[in-house]
Parts: sequence; structure tokens; C-alpha cells
Amino acid sequence: MSGGQIKWGGMFHWRTIIETAMHFQSQNALGQAGLLIGRNRLLRVTTAPSLAPIAMDDFERARDELPAQARRLIEENAERLEMFFDAERAPVTFYHGEQVAYR
Repeated sequence: MSGGQIKWGGMFHWRTIIETAMHFQSQNALGQAGLLIGRNRLLRVTTAPSLAPIAMDDFERARDELPAQARRLIEENAERLEMFFDAERAPVTFYHGEQVAYR
């Protein structure tokens, strides 16, 4: 191994590992949700990436910017979102463990 390889030890190849891991986690969550409830009952809305991403620990910036982005996404996708909230749904029965009547 060269001195440069020892010194930098793959930093070039690993520099985006966190972003890649988060992207794959997001894709996995979307896939799992589709398997659980059906892809036809799933709508993912997302905003264009910011030129200056919000740091995970930057609460103030997230508080100031994200609610407006959420409102804009709801307004832009209102027609598509209506089908999730306007149709009456059949009640769901969950089964896990012993059946107990709650009052």
C-alpha cells in the first residue's frame, strides 16, 4: 500500500456513506409501507432538495422552514391526497395475542 492509501484509507469512497445509507433506509421504509398497506394506498410527497441542507441537529432552522414546505406540499398535492381522506373506510380488526374486550 502506498503512503497516500494508508493516510486516506478510503475516505474518498466513504465520504458519502451517510447520505447513501439514509437514502437506502428511506427506500426500504417506503417498500415496507407498500408491502404492509398496498402500494395503491401509499403516496409519497417530497420537496426538492435544498441547496443548503438542514443539519440533523438544527432545530431552529427546521422549525422555521419545514412547516411552510409541508403546507406547500399539501396544497400542491391536495387533489391526490383527497382520496385518502374523503372515502369512508371499513373498520379494521387487529389480532395479536389473546382477545380481550375493552370498554
